[in-house]
Amino acid sequence: MITEAVKTIGVTKTAYFRWRAEYGGMKSDQVKQLKHEAVSILQISPLREGPAGVTTFNGRVKPNFVVS
Repeated sequence: MITEAVKTIGVTKTAYFRWRAEYGGMKSDQVKQLKHEAVSILQISPLREGPAGVTTFNGRVKPNFVVS
């Protein structure tokens, strides 16, 4: 099941388990705080156009957080 899921979203099993170890046990209020901090950083740091029009932040793809 994990193998199919990671293949569907296009990440490796290693990347999935690394993400899960770091963020998997977070409560919703912790996720909201992390999102708030990321948005604050993005507001004070300049964004620039990367390859093929991809918006980047310090050379990395801008994070896309979806939290309700």
